[in-house]
Amino acid sequence: MTRLLLYSDRKGVYGAERINQALALGLQRAGFEVAVAQPPDDNPLTQALERAGIVRYGLPVENPYDWENPAESLTNPQVANACFAAIAPDLVLFGDGFPFSSLAAKHAAVRAGIPFLTLVHMVHPAWETQFASFLPALAAANAAARQVVVVSAQNLRLLHDHFGLPASKGVVIHNGRPEEFFRPRDVAARRRLREAWGVAEDDVVAITIGRFDHEKGYDLLLDALSLLRAAPCWPKLKLVWVGDGPLLPRARRLAKLVADDHVLLLGERHDITDLLDAADMLVHPSRCEGLPLVVLEAMAKTLPVIATPVGGIPQALGGTGMLLPEPGCGPEFKRAIAEAIAALAEDETQRRALGRRAHQRAEQCFPESRMIAEWIDLIRSIERHS
Repeated sequence: MTRLLLYSDRKGVYGAERINQALALGLQRAGFEVAVAQPPDDNPLTQALERAGIVRYGLPVENPYDWENPAESLTNPQVANACFAAIAPDLVLFGDGFPFSSLAAKHAAVRAGIPFLTLVHMVHPAWETQFASFLPALAAANAAARQVVVVSAQNLRLLHDHFGLPASKGVVIHNGRPEEFFRPRDVAARRRLREAWGVAEDDVVAITIGRFDHEKGYDLLLDALSLLRAAPCWPKLKLVWVGDGPLLPRARRLAKLVADDHVLLLGERHDITDLLDAADMLVHPSRCEGLPLVVLEAMAKTLPVIATPVGGIPQALGGTGMLLPEPGCGPEFKRAIAEAIAALAEDETQRRALGRRAHQRAEQCFPESRMIAEWIDLIRSIERHS
């Protein structure tokens, strides 16, 4: 039995953390002995790991994305050395929030003779410049990895073109979602939530789920509110925004000022399946992505998706949703997102047709069972060649 350590700088309940947790549980079910090393947290994801009996090792809480004040995990191997000594893994799977995550730990694994895989959840071109001094160390870590996995073809191209990933390395394993997202709509949950929000059954709910930071594009939605107010659908349109983060207080103030009771900000929530059941469309205006889980989840839940063409989103939708222009195109984007929301809000037939096509594509391409099976095949192949 392979003793596998999933090592990550991520904590919380968003996309990368949910995939890391799903991998830990799925690999345990497949017969691997699994431990998880990550910064301490207490949420439904970590609680599920504890219930499964998965050993957890606490890593320091850092901001690995602060390029002006580099995190110790980029240069100091001491934490990783202590973790490897405590867990004694046969294989390490690094679940990275960005390409430079846990860089010192990867070099510590090389020195200790521990084989490792890397999963990069997202790649942003700006990190090439911001972390330029660490590019040689990253290239060496990538060369030493048994394999580097990304969640979209676009992210793989960025690693090859900008972050020194050897041409011989790199595979795509698309994210997948569990069976609960593919179940028929829970009518009772829909009614309960909409009543709690003060939303009528014939109102149209456009939901957005994600961290309140610059990358997720809530400011772009705020910009579009003035145009949406003039649309015929406005009296029946409700925008529900779910998430937490540094920009939430500002978004709350501006939404109240511009849209009054048409925007509901719910903060961080864990009942994502119920929230999607209560909605009529997903709006995802992100500036940068890997392969966002909420897009896959909305598709599985038979919701039409309006999204930016970043990361793996175009590949995920496969023509089943409405793609916006690039988010940096100024007034054109503001008009496009307002027009797309209004078009779906005013046309129930189109909403239902896009939702059905999205669900069919999600069933075919993005079940969690497929994702876990591809990871098991990869790990087994490494075992055979070790």
